[in-house]
Amino acid sequence: MEMRVHRKRMLIYRSLALGVAVVVLAVMSACGGRPGLVPGYAIVYGVSRYAHISSLSQPDDDASAVASLLRRHGYTLIGDGPRLDEEATKENLVEDFRAAAALAGPDSSFFFYFAGHGYGGGMEAYYGDPPFSQEWADYLDSLEVTGAASGREGVPSFLFLHEADPFSDVPLTIRESVRSEELASLLADIRSRQQIVVIDACHSGGFIGADGSHDTVPSSYTGSGDGISPTDALNAATLYLNHGALDLGSTGREASVIAASGAHEFSYEGDWAGLPNGVFTHYFLQTPAKADRNHDGYITVSEAYAYASAAIASEINHRLSGDARFLPRVSGGAVDFVLFRATDR
Repeated sequence: MEMRVHRKRMLIYRSLALGVAVVVLAVMSACGGRPGLVPGYAIVYGVSRYAHISSLSQPDDDASAVASLLRRHGYTLIGDGPRLDEEATKENLVEDFRAAAALAGPDSSFFFYFAGHGYGGGMEAYYGDPPFSQEWADYLDSLEVTGAASGREGVPSFLFLHEADPFSDVPLTIRESVRSEELASLLADIRSRQQIVVIDACHSGGFIGADGSHDTVPSSYTGSGDGISPTDALNAATLYLNHGALDLGSTGREASVIAASGAHEFSYEGDWAGLPNGVFTHYFLQTPAKADRNHDGYITVSEAYAYASAAIASEINHRLSGDARFLPRVSGGAVDFVLFRATDR
């Protein structure tokens, strides 16, 4: 009799445990594997090997590391992984955004990450006047640049995908690049109310629009002189809630953007500094363990920006000189979007 009672109790306990497990799994499924957070979807691109221009050493590693980070925090990666090198094409990017638009509902979070070459308006001082070639300059002159996604100098910023060839083939480059306004258009088709863009590329601050959205670091800062102190970098994040974000047009939604550098600045690979990833991405990857400034258990966009900015200001910029110094940029809106749960590692 006692044995039968014991077994009955065990069956009850197992049934209860199974029921709890089913409920937990159901909640995790409803939250995209992110208990307590909305479902998360992500597109991750990294280009180290370019078909026509100089290759880089770390963007493919950066994208792989960010993809792993996102998976650990419950994001569903579109295409089941990062697009690297030869897979980082315009055709694939458009298809990936279409897939994300089909999956992501209003109550979800969408994350886009890119690492590779970038170009920003106003960089003629570095690339020559006209930039790259006369054909390229003529193309930029032909654009009617309106709207909030434009670069600060009146021309768009670009992310160069694998086939881009800005020095020799402008039409190909335009087809195989993502203009700032194009990115805003792709994001507008995704219904997620919470949209986050993280870019580790030179001149990526140009993806923070000039109309109706503002950079928390003054646009006049070019990395020259003593630069911005870690305290200034942290305080800049407090401006986040007072500014708009990347305007997604008639949708009424906005995307928060963290850019590795200003529109007139370079971002850097990290191997020269003994880092396994690009400088900005190296510190961004640390944010779940180190960026929870208010100790509420979550890492928000402004906290991730504040941590990466302060780390670069204090650990990297003293090793650079003049206008080689750089600082990440951020745009934000009325809500400080949550990126991750905080971790202790």
